[in-house]
Amino acid sequence: MGPTGETGPMGPTGPTGPTGPQGDTGPTFTDWRAGTGTITSGNASVTVSFSSAMSSTSYAAVVEITNSPSIGSPVILQASGKTVNGFTITLVDPTTGSSVTAPTGGVTVNWIAMPYN
Repeated sequence: MGPTGETGPMGPTGPTGPTGPQGDTGPTFTDWRAGTGTITSGNASVTVSFSSAMSSTSYAAVVEITNSPSIGSPVILQASGKTVNGFTITLVDPTTGSSVTAPTGGVTVNWIAMPYN
């Protein structure tokens, strides 16, 4: 058998394949809600209300502390009681699960509610 010859030129591009099926529509930006709330001194929670109702209670609520309160022990923020109109944010001791009252000056939180896909 003899030596292999040179590679030939590339052939023409083939025809475009068929378009695939349309995917599900995801949430739009108007489906999200966000805001700020304050757990006032001596209280353990704040209820946030949406500017307009969500389409259902199938949403995630994400919360964060935005100031530097002097609470004295570790805390977490718990989002609960979800309705189409809002939810409640509570300061919770992560060890005991008990609610914790906000110190003087309160605890300021940012929150966002976004629908599940």
